[in-house]
Amino acid sequence: MPTATAMTCPECGRAFSTVQGLGRHRTTAHGAAKTARSAKRTTATDVVLEVREELRDLVTPLREKHRSISARLSVLDMEAAELRAARKDIEAVLAKLDPSTAANRKKVSANVGTKTREEEKRKAVREFIELNHQSLAEGFTAAELNRMMKEDEFGPVMSAEKTRVFMQQLQSEGVVRADRIVKGGGMQYLIVGNSDAQAT
Repeated sequence: MPTATAMTCPECGRAFSTVQGLGRHRTTAHGAAKTARSAKRTTATDVVLEVREELRDLVTPLREKHRSISARLSVLDMEAAELRAARKDIEAVLAKLDPSTAANRKKVSANVGTKTREEEKRKAVREFIELNHQSLAEGFTAAELNRMMKEDEFGPVMSAEKTRVFMQQLQSEGVVRADRIVKGGGMQYLIVGNSDAQAT
């Protein structure tokens, strides 16, 4: 036999003689069943929200790190550009004080054979990479390297296509390695180490 407490409505205190009567009263008068279903839905929603919050907690530090790296790369690019400009100014002064310095570096004899001129260009590309390994450490394309050499007036003048051919040769020698295809279809290269031991 149910106790008196079991027959009393916990919401309003009304007494009932049967459990069924109490149940019908709570459903119709207080919406007990509906409240239970809502509680279940709320619990499921809470789980979804909790999962999403945990995912945001995972993503946030990665985004912050990405922004930090991008900002650092921007600073390094600016520093590299400033250093190249300073070096160019110094070389201009050296060329006036000691003309043989610029003449020896840019010299390409008109009476040498095609093979010798090609080797001179290839060595200039290799030398430029070795001298600028820090500013090139993040990667570069043959076109970018060709532009930098022209800006610095380094070595004999050559086309971007010729620079690309030399980069492929340096890749086969282990001086650089192919990293990835960049926008526009060019190959980005990375320096793999000091290439002095592999000099031909």
